[in-house]
Amino acid sequence: PVSSALATLNESINGTSREFSQFRAYLSTNRPKRSRGDVNQAVGRAVREVLDLYPQVKATVRVPDVAAVASFNEMGLTAAVTNLVDNAVQAVNGNGAVEVSVEQYPDQVQIFIEDDGPGFPSELTGETIQPFWSTKGQGFSGLGLSIAQWVAHEHGGNLRLGSTARGGARAVLTLQR
Repeated sequence: PVSSALATLNESINGTSREFSQFRAYLSTNRPKRSRGDVNQAVGRAVREVLDLYPQVKATVRVPDVAAVASFNEMGLTAAVTNLVDNAVQAVNGNGAVEVSVEQYPDQVQIFIEDDGPGFPSELTGETIQPFWSTKGQGFSGLGLSIAQWVAHEHGGNLRLGSTARGGARAVLTLQR
């Protein structure tokens, strides 16, 4: 019975992994439509979407006074930012702070998501962007960071993970304008 259950679980995981790979392949051949818009507004909406679920978390959102105009897919950017903010909120476990900020440069826009939780262990930051890998245990898909990374790549950018000076986690999502 146990070996049969493990075989079924393994098939399910392999099937889900295959489906995710096919979905990524589909999206890479049928590029999601992008339009010019203000990244600041899109980030603000995505952050509010997550924080409405966690009113006890202290959050700061800092965006420039000037619109950060870029060509982006709103659904993709929302998915990336909500995944990153949700990770930060879960890391502080209701007892910390999350800071989201946007910085703009002539050729790119950077979105910073920082928390004062335990941070990413330095030896794990390369592994954390693998689909289905999670430090959170059961009940979590392990797809949030890989989705954010995929969205960044689709926008000509990248996702970097690291630590803040205070020891918390820092995710930097870079999009080309």
